[in-house]
Amino acid sequence: MMLDQRPWVGITGAKILSPPTEGQSFKVRVPILNSGKSPALYMMQYSVFKPWLKPEDDMSIPLTNDPAIRHCFQSKPTWNPNLTGAMVLPGASGGYLFQESPILDKEKFDVIMKRAPAYTNSPSMRTIPQSTASEKAERLTLGLFLVGCIDYFDQFQAPHRTGIWYLFDSSGGGPYGDFSNCANGNSAD
Repeated sequence: MMLDQRPWVGITGAKILSPPTEGQSFKVRVPILNSGKSPALYMMQYSVFKPWLKPEDDMSIPLTNDPAIRHCFQSKPTWNPNLTGAMVLPGASGGYLFQESPILDKEKFDVIMKRAPAYTNSPSMRTIPQSTASEKAERLTLGLFLVGCIDYFDQFQAPHRTGIWYLFDSSGGGPYGDFSNCANGNSAD
């Protein structure tokens, strides 16, 4: 009965807000929704939207050491009387997750837009965070990842976490590209 009555907070439809342009950052907006039957309490969101260099076959969650989302890879919070955050009613929007990528120079922009291959020995590419598996890989790929989590509590003071891991795809269905779910990292408990 508790699972049936609890809140379920997730995201729907990440969208790039303006045409991707060389020398500019990408801006993304992601609606947050409670599809459950009770309010989500003390909702907090943590996310980053950054490039990541990785081997093509590397399925590990990127950017886990980024200070902005390190919380997402630790234990869920515990209930206490001093919590802060939003309340999201059942069936209601919990607002939006807004993120902005770093400014992308011509080389990074062209690789992300699939106009050029990634040359990992270039000075521009050396500034990008990368997988530890990259050192041994023969072929690397550059992606623009939206990674993070949403933490919240139910009415029984139980903590819940929704994991977020999306990859920007310039050839996707939206007017400026789209996002695809990554195989690991997207979760809801």
